[in-house]
Amino acid sequence: MKDIDAKEEPDLARVNSPAAEDVVEAVRSYFNLDGANRILVRKEGDPKCRKVAMYLTSKYCRRITGLSEIAARYGVTLNGLSSAVACFKTMLARNRKLQRELDEIESILLWKE
Repeated sequence: MKDIDAKEEPDLARVNSPAAEDVVEAVRSYFNLDGANRILVRKEGDPKCRKVAMYLTSKYCRRITGLSEIAARYGVTLNGLSSAVACFKTMLARNRKLQRELDEIESILLWKE
């Protein structure tokens, strides 16, 4: 990979990035939810699953999907997305069970690639 020109790396990263739908599907299947609305819609959703999906989408999909589009997907403002991701990172640092769950979801998500 060292012979790849620096200008080509962003394009390569976009090709290897999962889509936002893949993140939602990985979270949905891990938590055995009956539909994506349990993640995407605030009032009908599961708050924990929603936070996990928002975090993973902002982590893995920013190369192909803008932050404003990610925020719109979850029905929040850009500040709301940033706040939710920051809050999740704080929770993640304190909760080992959540860290293990996130690792398992990431393995599901990245295994599909």
